[in-house]
Amino acid sequence: MLSFDASSYALAGIAAAAGPVLIHLLNRRRFKTVNWAAMDFLRDALERTRKKLHLRDVLLLALRILTIALFGLMLARPYFKGASSGQAWQNALLVATLVTTFGLAIHWATSTEGKRSRIVTGGLLFGVLISGFQLFGLSQRNLTSGDSRFSSRMPLHAILVVDNSRSMGVESLGTRLLDRAKSKASEFINSLPLESRISVIPLAGSETPYTLEGYRNKEDARRALDRIPLVDTEGSIRSGLELAVQATQQTADPPAKRVVLFTDLQETGWQATVAPELMQQLTGMQIVQVATSPARNVWVSGLHVEDGLTSAEVPCRLLARLNANRVETSSIRESEDPPFRVQVRLLIDGVEVASQTLEVSPGQEREIEFIHQFETTPDPLKPEWTVATVIARPEQLSIDQLAEDNRQQIVVPVVSSLPVVFVDQFGDDENLEQNRIGETYALRHLLAPRSSVDKLQQRLIQTIHLRGDQITQEILETARLVIIAGVEKPDESTISLLHDYVQQGGPLVVLAGAHFDPSAWTERAWRSGQGILPVPLAASPIGMTPEESSQQIRPFYLAFETMQHDFFLVEGEDPQTLSALFDATPFFKAVQATMSPDLLSDLLEADTRRLTERQQFLEAYEARPSSRADNSAVVEEAERTYRRWEPSWWNWRSPLPLVDRTLGPAELAKRSQPRVLAAFDGEGMPYLLERRIGAGRLLLFTSGVTSNWNLLKSSGAMYFFHRTCSQLMEETLPRRNYLAGQKITLPVERSDELGYGVIRPSGIREALYVEAINSNVSGVTIRRPVRAGTYLVQSEQGAHGDTSAARLVDEIPIAVNGAESESNLTVLPAATLMQQLDQYEIRVLTANDPIRLEGGSSRGRNLWKGFGWSVLACLLWEMFIVAGPSLKLRGQVVSS
Repeated sequence: MLSFDASSYALAGIAAAAGPVLIHLLNRRRFKTVNWAAMDFLRDALERTRKKLHLRDVLLLALRILTIALFGLMLARPYFKGASSGQAWQNALLVATLVTTFGLAIHWATSTEGKRSRIVTGGLLFGVLISGFQLFGLSQRNLTSGDSRFSSRMPLHAILVVDNSRSMGVESLGTRLLDRAKSKASEFINSLPLESRISVIPLAGSETPYTLEGYRNKEDARRALDRIPLVDTEGSIRSGLELAVQATQQTADPPAKRVVLFTDLQETGWQATVAPELMQQLTGMQIVQVATSPARNVWVSGLHVEDGLTSAEVPCRLLARLNANRVETSSIRESEDPPFRVQVRLLIDGVEVASQTLEVSPGQEREIEFIHQFETTPDPLKPEWTVATVIARPEQLSIDQLAEDNRQQIVVPVVSSLPVVFVDQFGDDENLEQNRIGETYALRHLLAPRSSVDKLQQRLIQTIHLRGDQITQEILETARLVIIAGVEKPDESTISLLHDYVQQGGPLVVLAGAHFDPSAWTERAWRSGQGILPVPLAASPIGMTPEESSQQIRPFYLAFETMQHDFFLVEGEDPQTLSALFDATPFFKAVQATMSPDLLSDLLEADTRRLTERQQFLEAYEARPSSRADNSAVVEEAERTYRRWEPSWWNWRSPLPLVDRTLGPAELAKRSQPRVLAAFDGEGMPYLLERRIGAGRLLLFTSGVTSNWNLLKSSGAMYFFHRTCSQLMEETLPRRNYLAGQKITLPVERSDELGYGVIRPSGIREALYVEAINSNVSGVTIRRPVRAGTYLVQSEQGAHGDTSAARLVDEIPIAVNGAESESNLTVLPAATLMQQLDQYEIRVLTANDPIRLEGGSSRGRNLWKGFGWSVLACLLWEMFIVAGPSLKLRGQVVSS
């Protein structure tokens, strides 16, 4: 949209452009026509030059009108702002109307025919009227939108949004991007008019609270700006702009708002589309890009224990990933980037235990493996928590401009052993010599391998091998995982027991195979969604084993494109390599899972009703009066119902509620819907199904693993069973690893003798207050964990609040890592972002562009210079046309 700093000059210039027309008409009226005889001799000569003279008059009049109009536009200092399609049509209509009006004015002033002159006069008056209305409306829009140039006496409300995410820690010439942003923001604060209000907002948050209210003096605003720290959370452009909108609404005066965003224009931050309604509320916003050149970076992108947990008796494999980006410039080509050396150190509880030096090329990802055995003696019922840290340091510091992402830390649970219950058709009656091999045999040897040499060595997995009728609550109380495979018919007495086990958070895996009877399982274990099957099963399996078929068998295979869950995808492994493992593994037989839309709809409706009933009961139960008769039959019935909804006999059950109380029954029912994690090719029959029940997960594999239903046991594809079981067992442990910015809540004991606090990575200790998570559980919350590092939650026992006499009771480490996306330093070009935001009134500035008080998207700020040169060109052309006949006559006189 065409806008002006001083639109009144444009209006005055258009009005003054009528002056040459009036002067031309007045000059025509000064002469009277007198006929005399000698004039007849000149008529023939004038008739020949009449058309030339008329064209000369038209050109002179047009140049004079254009000169005055352009001079007015030059004084108005025009520029272009981002416009919608409707505003663009209005501007085009205005230009067309002005051109037509000028043409009619020239034709009217030079016309000699009266009738045509009257018609042209009417069109001229109509064009002048339309042009006036349009120019008046344009000037009003400029005034009402606050885009006119501010004077030093006009205060405004400036909202400064400073990107303080991890990527703003890039160093160049000894200065971080965040420091550049603060310097640029400070210059803008100094340029603000007196009595302005200033809001300072950290885009990625802060450990200390901040206000959206506008500061009343510049000194307070500069102090707030200096306090903005560099944090390790991901910079969300949307959330930052939403805070800016809240700030504009929170401070009413002054009414003129100016939002300025200081950022490095990191590409990942702008990938999500910003809501149009949000951008429209930020009219006049300016985006300042503080990054001036591509940055080099080396970072640790991940760290994990191979099995998620470890034992003090078994060496542990810790795997880390190291990345280096490639910078493409005109002086550095891809093939010219030389490799460099990086030292990677492993620290356990702050003590260095191993170190490696490896060579890395730009654009490469390397995996580093450390083998370490933890020296601790954990309690059988409680894991020991150990902090493992990996730190990378390039030998050439110049190739790493972001040092904040050179480390990763995780809290590793060290356990004495993990009891896993394996249930199959033989249980402890298994006899290899008699070929009585249970369906769980391959899984037992996968998770807890033993050889004849190390039979007495302690293993991480404690194997408990049973038949279905041997399962008891005492066995399940300590079980980290239950695997049932190849059982023909489930024992009805254990279905409810296993359902309560899953509901409390215990993972349950069911596999077909051997003599598995789908009809019996559906009859006994489905229970309309209240059993231990995610969906009912069809009576007849598909396919036949080689022993069952007298004809040529037709194997089928898994479709790897359906296997996109983390169970199957290994970090750093080529997906094509993983796919080849399953492409070469034939299946001969599988049970059919029923996944019809009607079944899922009925299940969703039934779960919604059941969860609604559960919610109503728990609300009434928790609101019951504390004083009641213990022998009352009503109370006993309520207790039995509560134990049914909230069983609590599993030793590893979290004290938190089994379901998220912040979600409604409909949302909880939707989350518990069965879903397919892997399917066979062809018709897409499910192979792996998952369903959430309470706090736990139930997995169903529709084929076996040891018997001849397939050839999995001799295939490399068995890796995903190990990966799946390890992840399920890891989830039974309390969570100790988080991303920066995630909410951290730990259930704790409420006691008058205990006090809680947290030591942040900066070393500052902060008191934690015990809050009620629900009616039965209390906990502490770490507010604003925006910095990466180790947080130590301490419980102390004091002497009547005397902190000097406090005694440390327990200490729990929490590991927080920054978002990996912040290590991707690819910058979105300012011109590209300007194209994306072209429809909004937003300016995108480079680091050297000044921040203007008028804000908005203004292009063509030097357009007034072009109008000035055009005025000069019009004057020169007028001089040439006027002096042309004189120069020609002078040339004829000289030649004669």
